[in-house]
Amino acid sequence: MIKKITPEMARIHAHICGDGCVYTKILKLSKRKLSRHKRINPYEKIWVMEYTNTENLLRQEFITDIKISFNRKSYNYSKYYRVTLTHCKWIIDFLELDNKNSYNWKIPKDILNSKRLSTHWLRAFFDDESTVTQKQKMIRIKSMNLYGLKQILFMLKNHGIYSKITGQNCDKSWYLNIYRNDLKQYEKQIGFLHPQKREKLNQILTGAARI
Repeated sequence: MIKKITPEMARIHAHICGDGCVYTKILKLSKRKLSRHKRINPYEKIWVMEYTNTENLLRQEFITDIKISFNRKSYNYSKYYRVTLTHCKWIIDFLELDNKNSYNWKIPKDILNSKRLSTHWLRAFFDDESTVTQKQKMIRIKSMNLYGLKQILFMLKNHGIYSKITGQNCDKSWYLNIYRNDLKQYEKQIGFLHPQKREKLNQILTGAARI
C-alpha cells in the first residue's frame, strides 16, 4: 500500500492540475466478458486520467512518472499530444484529484509543506501553465483558481521567490506574476524542463531577450 507522495507523484499531480483532467466514461463489455459473467451489468464505468501537452519531453516524463509511481502503463497518443491512463480510480483518490477542474484544484498538504516535493510540483505546473514574457521580463500564470494560486505563492515564498497575484480580470481569471528581480532565484530553485520556456528565461537572464 502506497503511503507517501514521491517527487514523481508530485509532478503527476501538477500536470493533471495544469494540462490534465480526470473523468469517467461508460464502456460496453465485450461479448467474451459477458459470456463469462452473464449476470453482470453489460456496461462498465471507467475512470480516466489524461494529460495533454504539445511538448513530447513533458509527455514522456509523465509516462515515466506513472510507471515509476504506480507500475502502470499509460498510452501516448502522439497524434493528439495526449497521454491516457485508464482504470485508475485509486490513483485519482490517492492524489486527491477526484472532481478536479480548472476552478477547484488544490495542492495536498504533503506537497505544500515539503520544500523537496514542492520543487517538483512547481516545475511541472510552470512547465504547463506559465508564460515567459521576454518583453516584460517576467513569468506569468493565468488561472481561474485564486485559492490554488495562493498555494503556489506560498510555496514560491518558501523557496525565496517573491510573486504577486493580480486581478480579478474581466474574464474572472487571476494572474500570478514572478518579476525580473526574482527570475534568477526561480531558475536556481525551480527551473523548466520545457525547452522553449527554459531558453526564453535564459535569454532574459543573459540580456539576450528579443524584444
